[in-house]
Amino acid sequence: MPILMIPCILLSALVTAVASHSPLPKGSSFGVAGENAAYDYVVVGGGTAGLTVATRLAQDGRYSVAVLEAGGFPHIDHGNRSSVPGYAFSGLSATNLEGVNPKVDWMDMTTPQVGGIPIHYAQGKGLGGSSVRNLMVYQRPTVGSMQKWADELDDQSWTWENVLPYFQKSVTLTPPNLSARSHAVPSYDTSAFGNGPVKVG
Repeated sequence: MPILMIPCILLSALVTAVASHSPLPKGSSFGVAGENAAYDYVVVGGGTAGLTVATRLAQDGRYSVAVLEAGGFPHIDHGNRSSVPGYAFSGLSATNLEGVNPKVDWMDMTTPQVGGIPIHYAQGKGLGGSSVRNLMVYQRPTVGSMQKWADELDDQSWTWENVLPYFQKSVTLTPPNLSARSHAVPSYDTSAFGNGPVKVG
């Protein structure tokens, strides 16, 4: 289980570290399993959310932060399948676990669905979380689903409008180069993004 001390470069192209603000030693920020260590915060899970939380906690340099992740490093455990887009659907069979790499996927199957068929519920395991599966998708919940959540919890602080500032604070958008496109022109709203540690494009 990798133990990662933040700030550091967590995963190239996923999170940019803020080591320049930290009084902690520079260099390797990976802990050694089995050795005693103390941290101000321990974040369990090195997926996109966990790494974002860890980065936010470490940004001002006052706190030491460790990230615990059950998986490993995707470039080692999954090779090119974690970086070459054409491999995105490798080992993503809908109805069985054939070809699924247990080093980068939790190997979850749903309870049988309509017709009695269980479905593979792909969930990334490793630093980067489900981004390790290389599906290259950044997705937020819908306005309606957030409203339902707020209503079910009887807590309107969970509405889309109230949560949006936190989404904006977490993500930086690199817009497409429209001059390089000759046909399909994507539609996007730059105001939905801010200047956060998760890079999407």
